[in-house]
Amino acid sequence: MLRTLAPSGSPIRLSELTTWLSTLAGGQDKSEELLEAVRNTFGVKHCLFFSTGRAAMCFLFQRLHKFCSNVHRDEVVVPGYTCYSVASSVIMAGLKIRVCDIDPVTLSYDLEQLASVDFSRVLCVVTANLYGLPDELEKIEQLTNENKVYLVDDAAQSLGAMVAGRPSGTFGIAGLYSLDKGKNITSLQGGMIVTNNDALAREMLLEFHSLGENSRSDNVKEYFKVLVYFFFLYPATYWIPSRLPFLNLGDTRYEDDYPIHKYPAALSPIALAQLERYRLITTQRVQAARWYQQLLPEHPLIRPILPVINTQPAWLRFPLRITGRRARAQFLHLNGEMGCTGSYPKSISEIPEISNHLVVQNQQCEASARIAREIVTLPTHAFVREKDVNAISHSLQMILSNPNYSPSGLST
Repeated sequence: MLRTLAPSGSPIRLSELTTWLSTLAGGQDKSEELLEAVRNTFGVKHCLFFSTGRAAMCFLFQRLHKFCSNVHRDEVVVPGYTCYSVASSVIMAGLKIRVCDIDPVTLSYDLEQLASVDFSRVLCVVTANLYGLPDELEKIEQLTNENKVYLVDDAAQSLGAMVAGRPSGTFGIAGLYSLDKGKNITSLQGGMIVTNNDALAREMLLEFHSLGENSRSDNVKEYFKVLVYFFFLYPATYWIPSRLPFLNLGDTRYEDDYPIHKYPAALSPIALAQLERYRLITTQRVQAARWYQQLLPEHPLIRPILPVINTQPAWLRFPLRITGRRARAQFLHLNGEMGCTGSYPKSISEIPEISNHLVVQNQQCEASARIAREIVTLPTHAFVREKDVNAISHSLQMILSNPNYSPSGLST
């Protein structure tokens, strides 16, 4: 049987699907239960749900700019290598981007360069916590406090990760989580802002209640996507959507035109069920990461991405760098059906659509550009087995030993 792994995803259980369908048929609303569960799980006082993670981020930037007493603070500091939605959210909010380079070992900010920023026009600094590996959040929070700017802890990819016993997403004035497909837990779409700042929460609520909702037809499309996701995320069936080019699975595109709507209440039962077992989901990902750490070969062309000290990653995906261009291309070609991808192909400063909206700190973003050229990410979700990790690791070992390595039946 053909076995094809998705790059990422949190499988929806049959019990979760049937509960959702019965709730949908009965017209029940689990939104308040979901809000309460988020507040209790992460120890936050306030939570707002949006249609997507990027909608939540854009809304937060807009409200922070109004909340700030200095209207001239119109810059958002973003990591040089991060999800393109961060950049688009800044622009959608009418603000400017200041790009700061990263540490290629941890993917967190280059703290020396971050400390050199002229903060006089900075509204906030945004973390990345890529692939479920928390940034140096304690040090970044200290730096932003010293410079009297806001910290937004973007935990879209790191729900379940911890820093010194504190959840990723709870640092700074506000945090963000995502429920979009491919995230740590999912209801196929959705994003949330969490905060313990009462004044900011009041400011956000003034506008939140007036937000629109998805149309009925859009919601029906999302319901259909849930069913497709349920049936086709399995390794025995994922090959079907993965071979349909019009679906653009795995593509990374810059988009800056999307609605800011409230979260579809009908999806809340799925999110609630997944949130209730997020620790198990995280444990499964941690186990897959351990397999990679044990089985991946040591070689001069391999550079590991190391977790920051005193953190517990959630391992949305397992990242590493392959510094040889030919070896990297060969690896991705042979292991694409095993869920191995190249992630974001360009650094933020290399995206042509936003060149007029950004300033590059110290005119340097070399590490971010290097990461974009070298990084690969390996799957860690619940369908990944030890033998899959062993096959991926063996393939990499053979490629490094023989660049012409090309086995038959690699993905069987």
